[in-house]
Amino acid sequence: MISFMWEPLIAAIKKEPEPDITAAMLDSLAEIVDLAEPGQLSGPQVQAAFGALQNILTAAEGRRTQRNKRVAAEDFDEEEEEALAAENEAEEELYDQVGSCLGNFLKVFGDAALPYVEGLMPSIAPLLDKSRPDEERRIALCIIDDMLEHSPAGRTKYLGQLMPVLLDACGSCHSDLRQCAVYGVGVGASLAPEVFKQHAPAALAAVTAIITAPDAKGDDNEMATDNALSALAALIEHHSDVCAADGMVELLVSGLPLKCDAVEAQKVNEWLVKRLEVRGPGLRGAKWPGGGRLCI
Repeated sequence: MISFMWEPLIAAIKKEPEPDITAAMLDSLAEIVDLAEPGQLSGPQVQAAFGALQNILTAAEGRRTQRNKRVAAEDFDEEEEEALAAENEAEEELYDQVGSCLGNFLKVFGDAALPYVEGLMPSIAPLLDKSRPDEERRIALCIIDDMLEHSPAGRTKYLGQLMPVLLDACGSCHSDLRQCAVYGVGVGASLAPEVFKQHAPAALAAVTAIITAPDAKGDDNEMATDNALSALAALIEHHSDVCAADGMVELLVSGLPLKCDAVEAQKVNEWLVKRLEVRGPGLRGAKWPGGGRLCI
């Protein structure tokens, strides 16, 4: 069934000129990849999909160049500005769907998808530039997060050069961008500790800044804060030998409970239970929210 749908869908994606329709098609493509079992998609089929994604990214960059020219035109007015905002929104949705497709390919195929993703990096890397909209930067970071999480070879190869990008974005005023960045920090800290270790002190500083911000638990920021607390747990678990560990556990406990990100909440709670079971260092006497203490 997948093979029956795959070729017509890829062909339609390549021919479709409208970003919003293309985004809807990519949503279907991402679902198919998510449902695929190992061996159901051949190398040529995967290559065809990535060829279509490259065409989309190339066309999107061309449209961006044209939009920039329109902004610089002498007759650019309020009506044109509104039209441009709608076009930008459609492009961001398109980029988001490209990111979803790449994420699903990495989740399903792991290292086998890495060469295909690397082939798109010349088109994805420019999205990380600070001159690009925050939403485009967020999408690029989501792709990076998926590569680091689901491709061991990608982690080993790229984590070192990507850490400065992640740490810088941890300080962004855009909450979603900040959340994606600190999630990537947590992935690196837990899944590639040897490569990550030299960055651990800087990561601790970035994570601490997110957790201790006055509005850390505000509605717009709580998702990023939950991810920062999860990253802090990874730092405690894997990098307390190179971080200033004093107060790290108490800082984590002071941020409990995690309410916004259910996945990260489960990870942190399971980690705490395991540490309590083995009487992990730093937990004894840590202040619990509300004034109590952990006594083990």
